[in-house]
Amino acid sequence: MRVLFCDDHGMVRLGLRYVLEETFENTEVVECGDATQAVGLAGSGEFDLVLLDVRLGEKDGIWALTEIRASHPDLPVLMISTYADPNAVQSALDLGANGFILKEATKAQLTEAVEIARSGRGLYLHPAAAEALRHRRPSSAGPFESLSDREVEVLKLVAAGRTNSEIGAELYLSEKTVKARLTSVLRKLGVTNRTQAAAMAMREGLVSPPDHPA
Repeated sequence: MRVLFCDDHGMVRLGLRYVLEETFENTEVVECGDATQAVGLAGSGEFDLVLLDVRLGEKDGIWALTEIRASHPDLPVLMISTYADPNAVQSALDLGANGFILKEATKAQLTEAVEIARSGRGLYLHPAAAEALRHRRPSSAGPFESLSDREVEVLKLVAAGRTNSEIGAELYLSEKTVKARLTSVLRKLGVTNRTQAAAMAMREGLVSPPDHPA
């Protein structure tokens, strides 16, 4: 696994690189300290995962995420921050981040976040980030009015990080039927992947942010 990690504090980069390389076999971490450099490196297409600090100076991690998503929509990106600012968390999810983790995270939490991001099976929210989102006022059902009851059930399970086979088992549907339902959900919501659909469901208050072990 080749990881790009952008943070403007050298000691933070050193510590996280050590954890990643000790936890995941055959992992190489490439470091940088500013958002513009991160966007340039990510554009090479040589990375399996990007970790972006939210606060990076003049151009922040949210800006970098926007740029990376424009050219590499499927590249897994995790946002990292010292604080669980609900606006930053929501902006990151709206822009297609695969998760939001705090620098106080445990090794187990970081490992789970990386595995979820790389698998594309859902979103990882650090418990503090999930709690911050819960305090945001949910909006009306709006975008989901066109979904059938079964499609809403599928979307809720997607947002909970379930795989297609797990969704099928829970709803007593074949995996082929689940894929068809999910394709319909993505089309109706105007999004291109399950991560974006899950983020929309959380933003609009259809589901609560997922709970992860503390």
